[in-house]
Amino acid sequence: MGMLFNLRQVNREDAKKLIDDPSDIYFFLYGEEMYQPEKKKGFFSRFFGKAEEKQNRREWIEPKEEDILDLDKLWHILHYIFARKAWGGTLPEGTLLLGGTELGNIDIGYGPARAILENEISNFSKFLESLNQEEFAKGITAQEIDENEVYYPEWSDEEASNLWETVLELRAFFKDAKEKGSAVIMYLY
Repeated sequence: MGMLFNLRQVNREDAKKLIDDPSDIYFFLYGEEMYQPEKKKGFFSRFFGKAEEKQNRREWIEPKEEDILDLDKLWHILHYIFARKAWGGTLPEGTLLLGGTELGNIDIGYGPARAILENEISNFSKFLESLNQEEFAKGITAQEIDENEVYYPEWSDEEASNLWETVLELRAFFKDAKEKGSAVIMYLY
């Protein structure tokens, strides 16, 4: 299946709470409490007691569709094109992989989620606005993609053109977050 990448707009207060106390991130993203060991039951209560249902501490509010951007498996090739490095880079170009504040050490699928706040959102949004279709991915070859072990099945100039649509979606998503004053939570699963 591979590693999938999601971005989710959230209000700044929720993001700051998660930075201060990331223990709630799993519930925040998925609406489920993290695993909690069952209470030990005595011999008779195991056979005659009521089955306890696991209950959430509060009601989970599903995010609006427009507040989520699913980059699916395109996250790595996008990072490579933006930062020109497979795993490194500088900000704001490397925001997808390097940006934000890690939300504790809670594994959301492939490591912890990260929160991006106002300043980083603004900087990444400006970077995305500076890109143009003619220069996007210019000079990147299939051999370069293979040598750097960037996940992307069949690289070609046509693929670069197809990826531009995703860049436009990413640009609109971060522009919207900036205009609304939202934070962004990013995570791989």
